[in-house]
Amino acid sequence: MNPVENNGAAEWFVRVQGKEYGPVDLDELLAWKAEGRLIAENEVRAAEELAWTKAAEVPELFPPPPPLPTEAEQLARRRTLAEIIRNAAAIYRIGFPIFFGLALLVAVPSFILQVGLAHVRMTPETGFSGTSSTTALLVLVMIPVVLATWFVFIAGVQYTTADILAGRVPQFADLLGRVKQIWSRVARVGCVVYGSYLLWTLLPLLAMSIVAGGQASAASLLLATAALGFLAFMVGRLFVNFMFWQQACTIGERDVVESLQESRELGWSGVERPRLERPLFRGAILAALWVLVLLLANTAIEMPFLALRLQGVASMEQVQAVTEQMRTATAPDGLTLLSNGLSSLLHAFLRPLLGIMFVLLYFDARARMR
Repeated sequence: MNPVENNGAAEWFVRVQGKEYGPVDLDELLAWKAEGRLIAENEVRAAEELAWTKAAEVPELFPPPPPLPTEAEQLARRRTLAEIIRNAAAIYRIGFPIFFGLALLVAVPSFILQVGLAHVRMTPETGFSGTSSTTALLVLVMIPVVLATWFVFIAGVQYTTADILAGRVPQFADLLGRVKQIWSRVARVGCVVYGSYLLWTLLPLLAMSIVAGGQASAASLLLATAALGFLAFMVGRLFVNFMFWQQACTIGERDVVESLQESRELGWSGVERPRLERPLFRGAILAALWVLVLLLANTAIEMPFLALRLQGVASMEQVQAVTEQMRTATAPDGLTLLSNGLSSLLHAFLRPLLGIMFVLLYFDARARMR
């Protein structure tokens, strides 16, 4: 008997130890199963069939178990906003060496790029000097290095966070091996995302610059305001649409189109829920809190250096002179290098926290979509 073709049979027979029972309908068989009188090993057949088969092979009697959820689905659960922040701090503490190591992969070439750009000087008359030519070459090398390591950092944070949630801490070398396998996918999605931000930021700014270059009037002011409003609108919309692209293409294992589709679906989900339960508002709050902490910490680092520079300065003219000296310096001085170095370390220290929180927010959004 083909169980699939006969599942709708009106009457059935059961054979137990050579004895036949029936005919009975499917409801009666299910009642026998509930009572323990029919087990998976018993033989059954439809009334119009001659061949016997195991009861376990009849889906209506013994339906197949549902597929095991993926690890990402097992990790998806609802969290309050406070839980997301607390859990992110705990995950960061557990995996700090890995998270900080991933951040340094970006911070080191970024710092070299920053210093290199400060040393590059070119004039229309003489072009690059010898030193500037060498530094410009270094800058050209560092740009793709920063981009490459940035995508490594993105994927590494997603995997490490999910692993720690699952109760394991990955080895750094093993983690890099996993990241290598999906790096091209992350880079493809990332280029679409960052390219979209760049395009929709430059177009309004270009329009504003054209308007600003003309004669000032009420119409030009109105156009500049409209362009600025459009810029804010587009950046906000892109933020929601791309909120979960990193998680979708790494943990969700989706390619470009599917990643952006899932990110948009999750980003706009929950419109019927209170605002603090929607991914849109939660993501904005988490990002704002992270930026605030970063600004406060960065200010705490910069203030001592600023105080050193302003020692003995007693008037606004002297302040302007110090500012102009810094602006026209052919190369950064020791204080600038130290300040930039400490700022780079600060960014490396805080950067993983935002990624961890958005992984938790991703799992929360998926759980609420069920």
